[in-house]
Amino acid sequence: MVANYKSKLIFVHIGKCGGRTLANSLRQSAVVTTKFSRIDRVHVRKPVYEPDSCYLFVLRNPVSRALSVFNWRKRLVENRANQKN
Repeated sequence: MVANYKSKLIFVHIGKCGGRTLANSLRQSAVVTTKFSRIDRVHVRKPVYEPDSCYLFVLRNPVSRALSVFNWRKRLVENRANQKN
């Protein structure tokens, strides 16, 4: 589907795929903000399909993503008392 000007962009953020950085970049991009009237980020929940919206998914190599998730959790457990269990 070709993006219609001033339609909504729904960015589906898959964990440990650079989503937060990408979401910030999308909101600062003159090209994206000109093309879309709104940018919604969906994270940790099922996105609702809206036929008039455009969707953006970012995928990552599953092995490097799994390693990233492991290292992130390990760092939380080592550095935060409330994450020990």
